[in-house]
Amino acid sequence: PRVAPPPRRPAPPPPVMPVAPPPTDAEVREEAQEKAVALLYDAGVALRNGDEDAAIAAFTEALRYDPSSYSAYTNRGSTYLGRGDYDLAIADFTAAIRLQPDQARAYTNRARAYRKKGDLDAAIADYTKAIELDDRLAAAYFFRGECYYEKGDLEAALKDYEATLKLNKKDRQAKQRRKEVQQQLKGKGKGG
Repeated sequence: PRVAPPPRRPAPPPPVMPVAPPPTDAEVREEAQEKAVALLYDAGVALRNGDEDAAIAAFTEALRYDPSSYSAYTNRGSTYLGRGDYDLAIADFTAAIRLQPDQARAYTNRARAYRKKGDLDAAIADYTKAIELDDRLAAAYFFRGECYYEKGDLEAALKDYEATLKLNKKDRQAKQRRKEVQQQLKGKGKGG
């Protein structure tokens, strides 16, 4: 006679593994900011290695993770400025200004881009705003003076070169420009 096999026991259920709770919004933001910081580091390495394209890509990726990264905008803007991509530089510096409107350096950065682009009035406005925010920025006075000089406003240029020298008595460029402008103004007085 055949004996029936014993009934099969069902396999025991797998052990229940604890499920981690979903990350909180704060944890998600913190992780994104950590990724953005790592990408900013990568961008810095790329710049030191002379790879502007990789740096711009890393800054752009950092902004995907942290759209409020002042550093990513200012550094990418500076990279664009160095490449002659003035409109892109201006856009990034403008974004940085929106994020931190009290940073004088953001205005001097954008002023440099405007000046390179040939928009001297916009450059003067930004240098003026930078000086309002930090009146110890000798470079802002000097380069605003350069803009005035390029526009032919020698009196305003002279005032800015003198302001530069009050802050930095050894500035050779400002001394030279002041001397040139003083001579030009004397020449205008005699001939005109």
